[in-house]
Amino acid sequence: MSTYYELAWLIPALPLFSFIITVLFTRNYKTLTAWIACAAVIASFYLSVRVMLDMYNGAGTAQTLTIEWIPLGKALEVTIGVYLDPLSVMMLIVVTTVSMLVHIYSLGYMAHEDGKARFFSFLSLFTFSMLGLVLSDNVLQMFIFWELVGLCSYLLIGYYYDKKSAADAAKKAFSVTRAGDLGFFMAVVIAWGYFGTFNFAEIQQQYGQTAEWLARAFPFLIFFGAMGKSGQFPLHIWLPDAMEGPTPVSALIHAATMVVAGIFLVARAVMIFAGSPDTMLFVAYIGGFTAIFAATIAVAQHDIKRILAFSTLSQLGYMMMALGIGGMVGVDNFSHGHSGTDLALMGQTAGTFHLFTHAFFKALLFLGSGSVIHAMHTNNIWEMGGVKSKMKITVWTFLIGTLALAGIPPFAGFWSKDEILALAMEVGSIHGYVLFGVGLTAAFFTAFYMFRLCFVAFWGEVPEKKHPHESPVSMTLPLVLLGILSVIAGLIGNADMANALGIKTYAAFLNPSWEHEGVFHISIAAISAGVALLGILVAYVMYAKRSPEWTTEMHDPLRSKLGQLYVHLENKWYIDEVWRWIVNQILFRVSAACAWFDRNIVDGSVDLVAFITTRIGILMQPAQSGRLQSYILIVMLGLFIILATLYVAIPEILVAMYR
Repeated sequence: MSTYYELAWLIPALPLFSFIITVLFTRNYKTLTAWIACAAVIASFYLSVRVMLDMYNGAGTAQTLTIEWIPLGKALEVTIGVYLDPLSVMMLIVVTTVSMLVHIYSLGYMAHEDGKARFFSFLSLFTFSMLGLVLSDNVLQMFIFWELVGLCSYLLIGYYYDKKSAADAAKKAFSVTRAGDLGFFMAVVIAWGYFGTFNFAEIQQQYGQTAEWLARAFPFLIFFGAMGKSGQFPLHIWLPDAMEGPTPVSALIHAATMVVAGIFLVARAVMIFAGSPDTMLFVAYIGGFTAIFAATIAVAQHDIKRILAFSTLSQLGYMMMALGIGGMVGVDNFSHGHSGTDLALMGQTAGTFHLFTHAFFKALLFLGSGSVIHAMHTNNIWEMGGVKSKMKITVWTFLIGTLALAGIPPFAGFWSKDEILALAMEVGSIHGYVLFGVGLTAAFFTAFYMFRLCFVAFWGEVPEKKHPHESPVSMTLPLVLLGILSVIAGLIGNADMANALGIKTYAAFLNPSWEHEGVFHISIAAISAGVALLGILVAYVMYAKRSPEWTTEMHDPLRSKLGQLYVHLENKWYIDEVWRWIVNQILFRVSAACAWFDRNIVDGSVDLVAFITTRIGILMQPAQSGRLQSYILIVMLGLFIILATLYVAIPEILVAMYR
């Protein structure tokens, strides 16, 4: 075993040590706390790269480092440890790279914040939690880190706890994701009760012999947990409000931690999901609907971070759609000659490859938006303008991220989005063609709303009383590095590009034993790029000549063209209001009924026992009068009753004995 494999446990441990040290010893030293946190995550990044190189050169052999955690005898072995395979190692690179750059960026962004030490401490805990999650080899360990990730998101979204909107957003995120977590918890219970193990590999081995209801229920419950964390409709409502946290937190949540946890969970269990094609069909359609649903909302938003938040929801939908498509063998008997394993691995490859590329350009976009907000002191794109000549590094790197997200070649998002659309066409059937159309439609909206953002926020003239300036090096350096990654990260998905560079393709690294090359589908790529360019063209026609009079969202040209539909989009199709009605009219009434049952039935039965006992005590009270004569009388009466009973009973007993 490689030395770096043996040291892999340090990758999550270092941020944990950073959290402990900064909380206990350096919380009063803001700058020292920040540098300790940065040093820890840089060390984790270095170890992750070395582990990745060992995995790359070692033909992708999985390694497990575990210890017995809770001894429960022979019936069940509960372990905790580190599981290293190409999927977890890929996630290590994503998490540590983005987290490291977010830490460095935060040195400048959070420089004057009073709670700087608290922020970096929580950032270290967040990084530890996500690293622990991706290295888990069993569902119980993953669930524990899953909950820690949720806790950290609550702490960081609510960083400005004295601001009501931030506190409400933190509670909303915590509450909504708990609903999804209930499904994951039930899956953990099923793993223990029906499979007798928490280990993913052992569950997969037994899965083919399970009852039909269990084969459907287990993956569905896992997916329900993933829906909450990865913001799939209808459990998406927490994610846009999570923008109340500091911008570096938004970048980390959206690019490399909480929201991709659900995608990773489904990808880790993809071979289990493949045993339930109906469940995977559901996963694919939920992902596809989320992709297009969120994209339509983004076209009418005005907060730069909320636009990016809905773009994240849309891209998460893409990833989930790819994973779902890969497991649909058996639905209408379509596979185009591929086995179930082949399609499942194709779905896993396409979905996680988009996760990989998306992490870099989405982190770039959020950190770029933070740089603009830092200079303009507003989140509203209509109150910005003219910054492209004042903040050249920020704007041009942001534009690179925009092109990657829009799927324009040769940027990273183009290659990964092509994989997903090609997969939809590859499987065929009406489902594949419908999902292909959904993906193309979402691609059009994505290109449109991102260039709408760029033209409105960066073009035109600088508003009065605004003095934008470029951010410090600590903030622009991560933008440049992420900009480079947003260009080159997608090249490993194409066989020709990878061969030219002398490296393995992403598919070959992820599944070394699976013979599949990242074939470039020129016709699909041309259609996808054409649709994206059409979206850019429409945005250019409507917004490129930014008028100085466009000072509020009421001046949006799209508003006059769409009329009432624009209002629906602006209000997010009123899904938040639907949830509010459900909570107020249904959940509150159910909780009131439960409270009545608890108060009158549960507590009432206890009170009834107390009442009866009290009444009996009152009835017996004369027997405790304190008068000696009464006690003697009671004793004599008792003795008389006993003797009378014996007088009657003894003859009967003697007769029975000698009969």
